[in-house]
Amino acid sequence: MTLPAPDEDGATALHPGLGPQPSAAVVLAQDMDPALLQRIEDSSLNASAPPQQRWLDGWIVRTCPGKAKRARCINAVAPGVRTPQAKLVECEALFQQAGLPLVVRITPFTQPAGLDAELARQGWPMFDDTRVMVLAEMEGKTGEAGKTGEAGETGETGETGETGETGETGETGETGRAGLIRQTGPTDQTARTVEMAPPGLPPGWSETLEGALGYARTVGALRGSSALEVESHAQRLQGSPVPYTGLVWRDGAGAVQACGQFARDADLVGLYDIFTALAARGRGVARALCARLLQLALDEGARTAYLQVDAANAPARKVYTRLGFQDVYSYHYRSREA
Repeated sequence: MTLPAPDEDGATALHPGLGPQPSAAVVLAQDMDPALLQRIEDSSLNASAPPQQRWLDGWIVRTCPGKAKRARCINAVAPGVRTPQAKLVECEALFQQAGLPLVVRITPFTQPAGLDAELARQGWPMFDDTRVMVLAEMEGKTGEAGKTGEAGETGETGETGETGETGETGETGETGRAGLIRQTGPTDQTARTVEMAPPGLPPGWSETLEGALGYARTVGALRGSSALEVESHAQRLQGSPVPYTGLVWRDGAGAVQACGQFARDADLVGLYDIFTALAARGRGVARALCARLLQLALDEGARTAYLQVDAANAPARKVYTRLGFQDVYSYHYRSREA
């Protein structure tokens, strides 16, 4: 990909004389506190932070070789001093060095406000239209869908992403208020799991709390991820600045039927990597798993939940809506190589 070269003053990023143009990424819940929406965006950025990240004059530039686009794109979060066009030229070299296409994530918070319109004018296609959904009040909602047996869901119920948590393992353990056994002691990244019986599931099923590498391998196998993608996923989980909890549900034969993670950031919690095996779809498993994750997060002090889901994923959006989530804002990506 070749970008237009900056002019002698450093380039004019936005189309001359037009000023900021409307973005296709918009706030959908006008009655929701803008400060809460910004906190959710900040929390999701922290939750997806990879080791391969740098700050470039107001832009977070991520070049992780993993599967999640959130970890291999530009997030333009502040105006900076230099022009966007000049920064795009510099970022092109960074992404080429990493062997990745140059991708820009566009949100309602993107700076400058006209960046989306300018990229569209330059012929950068928009793709992966995504909805951020929020459950503003978790109290009283998590017990409404805790059992399996209901139809109406399929596959992976979120944006293609990889965020998770390191399972803590050690010599001794303790039981939390929700009944989940948490191990104390040094973090074990070899994915040692602690089994227990999850409530409301078919006889013989078990629940495990898995470490970063174990969870990356589990969800990677379901997705068909490459070895490099699994390794990159595990790296991000191990170094995540936000604490995560990853759960896996297996049947009596030990086959993975569903898995998911939550990332709790004070009173906010994000749901990530919700995946249901083909054999378990249409039985309410994803909804029950989400309810379980939300209850565990609520017990830890979370009060507001969020998630990111492909706008075209109608089955997943139906699951989340029934849990009480609503659309609050949209985001998408742009790339000349899309």
